[in-house]
Amino acid sequence: MKVEFLGVGEAFDELLPNNSQILEWSDCRLLIDCGYSVPQALWKHHPDPDYIDAIYLSHRHADHYFGVPSALVRFAEDRRSKSLSIICQQGMKSIITEMIDYAYLGILPKLKFGIEFFEVTSELPFSFRNAAMTFAISSHPVKNFAIAVSCEQSKYAYSGDGNFNDMTRKLYTDCSLLVHEAYGLDNESAGHAEIGRVVAMAKEQNATRLALTHIQRSIRRNRMQEIRKRIAETELDVIIPEPGDVLEI
Repeated sequence: MKVEFLGVGEAFDELLPNNSQILEWSDCRLLIDCGYSVPQALWKHHPDPDYIDAIYLSHRHADHYFGVPSALVRFAEDRRSKSLSIICQQGMKSIITEMIDYAYLGILPKLKFGIEFFEVTSELPFSFRNAAMTFAISSHPVKNFAIAVSCEQSKYAYSGDGNFNDMTRKLYTDCSLLVHEAYGLDNESAGHAEIGRVVAMAKEQNATRLALTHIQRSIRRNRMQEIRKRIAETELDVIIPEPGDVLEI
């Protein structure tokens, strides 16, 4: 597997696209979250309308799913030819289809490619294109599904938004790569994680590599030297990715 970081920013960062990646394995390219600033990054790096096979949406906050309508319309304009799968938690299908209709009235019946929804739960694993997916609910103001994808003898996990807890700790255990939101430094913000505690947790859960994303915008710009010094003192392989970075898992 490999992961490409399309965006690494928090919701209101004017310089960085919303937190999003493309996870690729032999049978699939999966777009992980699609916030309102993600489609532009996708089009910039991958203009082929058939490049993405599926989209995973972690939760109902705009910086994680409001980009879906514009992505679909651009796919249509560029003559996408293959169906698209959307993986989301139970109850989101109707919300997403209503949102698309609000954004572009009447567009869904006009699309020339099919859309198949898969609504998943945190209790049951889900098999998709030769990969095993499992989910856990993080500590966040709205229900957020962290995801782990196991395939090709590797394990990728992504927190979406929210602080870790016993359920997500179990999900992240023995990850080849854990991509975790790290909004705060020194102090936790309600429903978000703090860099030092995320690093300690990832080490405790035996993660091979940790990528810190969704860092609060002023902290990322003004205290990056301090952050890098702190993570350099740990024994864990910790990175702070930039948009466009690609990692083999």
